[in-house]
Amino acid sequence: MLHSITLVGYAARPLTSNDVDQAVSLLAKARLPINGREELSPNEAHDIFMEGDAEAAKECLAGWALEQKLDLFIQPYQGRRKKALLADMESTIIKQEMLDELAERAGVGEKVKEITRRSMNGEVDFKEALIERLALLKGVNAGVVQELVAKIIYMPGAKELVGTLRRFGVRTVLVSGGFTVFTAPVAKRLGFDEHYGNILGIHAGVFTGLPIDPILTRETKLAKLKELGRQVKGTEQDVCAVGDGANDLLMIMAAGMGVAYHGKPVVAEKAPFAIRFADLRAVLFAMGYRKAEIGS
Repeated sequence: MLHSITLVGYAARPLTSNDVDQAVSLLAKARLPINGREELSPNEAHDIFMEGDAEAAKECLAGWALEQKLDLFIQPYQGRRKKALLADMESTIIKQEMLDELAERAGVGEKVKEITRRSMNGEVDFKEALIERLALLKGVNAGVVQELVAKIIYMPGAKELVGTLRRFGVRTVLVSGGFTVFTAPVAKRLGFDEHYGNILGIHAGVFTGLPIDPILTRETKLAKLKELGRQVKGTEQDVCAVGDGANDLLMIMAAGMGVAYHGKPVVAEKAPFAIRFADLRAVLFAMGYRKAEIGS
């Protein structure tokens, strides 16, 4: 079976021709047959094509790539351009954790951040952590939401990722354990086809401190993945799922292309693919998009 081996660098650590030559040499020493190579973006991304065992190639290159601070994707060549994208929002598409931002305004920032950290690392149940954090926001003026929306910072490459995929007819969906008051403006700004999140309880202009059922959990994200696969007349194997936290792990593990984006250690370790160094455009390179095809 033909596999694509994609090497991705970044601004502070450009990918060089010597890097590609080294990778080819390592594969050759392991007697893995090379079937060509192609530059996707100068100093940034390169494909090596191989007929052989993907696990053997991973064993050959994974440690070297990590040492060189390069991101690595090894996958079957056929079907690498997925039909849909399912993306987490916080710390994936945007830089902030918006519940933490709300908590800062409420004067309970450190308490909430610690619960968030434990939840994203899989140390506590997400649903319990959400309920506990929301209770600390009871009575806060809901008008703060619009102030925070105006301060959202998008991850490098987020606009290019969504814009490019949409231009090529790929369905894009934002799914978050965060809140629809934030997923809605983010989805609109970037052009996601759909968005899903939890609903903040608000009464008389203040937060009630309670979520509104049903709570969107890791199981919900997995269900959305399967539903999205059906929407594009395929399965979850036709979907790329991207996230960073333990709440994303089920969908990442089940997707045809599951990517941990600067993920928490437990997620980066278990995910089929991990972007540790580059920005979100690495997802596009992994799918085989060339620089000339990428735009916001």
